[in-house]
Amino acid sequence: MLLKKHGTLLLGALLGLASQLLWLWEHEWDATWPARLAAGPLIGGAAGWLALVFYKDRILRRKVLTVLLNLFFYAAAANNALALWPDQIQLGGGWHLGGKPYGFPALYFAASLWLQYLALTFGWAFRQHLHAMLAWEKCLDLARWLCLRLGSRLPAWLKEALQDIALFWILPRAALLVITKLAADFFLARMKLEPGIPRLADPVWGFLMRFDAWYYNDIARTLYADKADKFAFFPLYPLLSKGLSLFTGWPVYVSGIVIANAAVMAALLFLYKTYRQDLGRQPLTVAVILLAVWPSSIFFSSFYTESLYLLLAVVSFYFFRRGGLAASGFCGALLSATRPTGLALLPAFFLGALLRRRRFSWRLLWLLVMLAGVGGYSLYCYLHTGDPLFFSAVQKTWGRSFALPWSVFYDHFISMVNNNLLANEVDFAFMLDMLCGILALALAPLIWRRLGAAEALFVLGTLALTFASGSTRSLTRFTLTLFPLFLVLGQMLAHRWRAMLLLVMLLMTISVFTSVEFAAWMWTW
Repeated sequence: MLLKKHGTLLLGALLGLASQLLWLWEHEWDATWPARLAAGPLIGGAAGWLALVFYKDRILRRKVLTVLLNLFFYAAAANNALALWPDQIQLGGGWHLGGKPYGFPALYFAASLWLQYLALTFGWAFRQHLHAMLAWEKCLDLARWLCLRLGSRLPAWLKEALQDIALFWILPRAALLVITKLAADFFLARMKLEPGIPRLADPVWGFLMRFDAWYYNDIARTLYADKADKFAFFPLYPLLSKGLSLFTGWPVYVSGIVIANAAVMAALLFLYKTYRQDLGRQPLTVAVILLAVWPSSIFFSSFYTESLYLLLAVVSFYFFRRGGLAASGFCGALLSATRPTGLALLPAFFLGALLRRRRFSWRLLWLLVMLAGVGGYSLYCYLHTGDPLFFSAVQKTWGRSFALPWSVFYDHFISMVNNNLLANEVDFAFMLDMLCGILALALAPLIWRRLGAAEALFVLGTLALTFASGSTRSLTRFTLTLFPLFLVLGQMLAHRWRAMLLLVMLLMTISVFTSVEFAAWMWTW
């Protein structure tokens, strides 16, 4: 024991002496060298003695570790609170307090919680001394109390929807975002992007800003002033992002991403509200899982219109199935102001209502309100360009022009069959788009029989408008908003768990691949 003690003191003294000799070797031997050579072994020996005491005294070790962990927790919490202010507090020397609340302050705070949990797990500290764990337990108790109070008052469909969204949407979504973020950090550090490709300096949200997201960002900031090709993108989503940005002070792209993620979860809630009574829970659960792992589901979290479009489509069907033609017409107008394919709702609802009621009603004229979205944007295009259909004409930038839908489908199908479409990511994306279109067409009769004529006509109308553009490009992404497709797949797979598991694994693999390609600017959408 004595040898161990003396050895520790000697080792500390030697390390202290070595550190000072290294400093003097790298710098000049000034007049302080005798003091340094004397102080180095003394400080090193004292540090070795403290380390020995700390190692032997388990209670002291726990107390010191607990104090350090609590100090880190309070410092991280205070730093995160300071980050709510727009400016940083500069400390000099490159150090500062505050910052963006969703950036490093939040990471520091999460790290302080994780370290306390780690200390508790391995028995390095007592639970009653770790303040972060005590605060976490209080929050959990409050959450349980609120869940019990609210659970007794919430309707059954809402409780089921919240459980399924938390388990089958939020968790897979978090995993996919982490993979996409890591891929962006890995690839972009090794890639030389073309000068025209924008890059966002924000380390937190930048990996979600790809391709068309920059058009929506520019429209939200400057409308359609500087680029003619921006007229291809409809205005509702960027205007909502601009409004939220003005209200909160967030950057426009942050507002757009927040709206996208909130809208898709609201759409899932309305999906349960609309179809829970007719389909039951299991098909809806499978539909949520399939939406979460669909090959292009990363766009639900990016600055894209898919989330808002899905929400407005589901809400339109919610009102339509309950006879609210005026409300469904208004939601359809918002839908057509988000993307022109929203006009597919007009014939779908009109014919669906006629087939269901077997007679004409003047209330059906409320559905004509859907034309207001496209009509309003056409008026804007006419006032600024002289062409009310300029948003269609500018689609030639992306290789789109009007063609007969069946002719486009036939030509692309023959091309998919005859060519090797696994040669590169462009060909693979083309094959994936075609397969999604074929799947939607094949399931349209089942959608008609199991859900209704309006849902089937909405799917067919969307596909017809897409093929009429002369291209199947982005069809994988467009099928995300065809929720009747996922509902029917949910019905088919609800009691076939092996088939569902195999399909989910396949889709998840493709989804991870396409998300990585998306993050690296290598996918063609």
